[in-house]
Amino acid sequence: MGKIKAKYLLEENSVIEVVVAGQSNNRKEFDVRRSGRSDIPALSLQQYTLDTDIKYSRYLQNNWKFKVGHQATITDNTNDPDTGILPLIPDYLSRKNGVFTTVSGKSGNILYNVGVRYDHEYLLALTISNTLPREVISYTNNFSNVSGLIALKLKQETRSVSFNTGFAMRNPAINELYSFGLHQGVSSIEEGNIDLATERAIKTTLEY
Repeated sequence: MGKIKAKYLLEENSVIEVVVAGQSNNRKEFDVRRSGRSDIPALSLQQYTLDTDIKYSRYLQNNWKFKVGHQATITDNTNDPDTGILPLIPDYLSRKNGVFTTVSGKSGNILYNVGVRYDHEYLLALTISNTLPREVISYTNNFSNVSGLIALKLKQETRSVSFNTGFAMRNPAINELYSFGLHQGVSSIEEGNIDLATERAIKTTLEY
């Protein structure tokens, strides 16, 4: 894993922050196999991930802060065919992009925090059929999500009241969609469902 982080001060009250990170995972899982093949992994994959994050922050008058940013993640996963077993998760390419903005500050005794975010994910999966003869089946998914948060806090000397409400969306993960087979790491049979849709959740809290 490697990571580079840099900040550039545009002026006294504004800054740009850039983070670039890359990771390489070589994962192998083993099982007791017949014909002396226990030294050959039952699952073997190579996965590369690249993350980029750029944020612009500006400090406004009266302790208010404005932030806007963009995040992107690319994941490339490839299975080793020499295992001789259908892969638990398929070869896939994932591209995620998200943009967001937040405003926070204080007015009198009230603290404010408001944010909104938009995400898009492109997922290309190359699966292998479970029937003979084996065929490569390609699936493409496009997910678009919107999320937001509103938080207020009234603070006095000996007491405080806070209110938070947020809306979030979560895409099904690659294993939830396309996994099929024995997962040696948790000793379970997993089978995905290609018809899974995006989860939506609203959470609200009120605290005194």
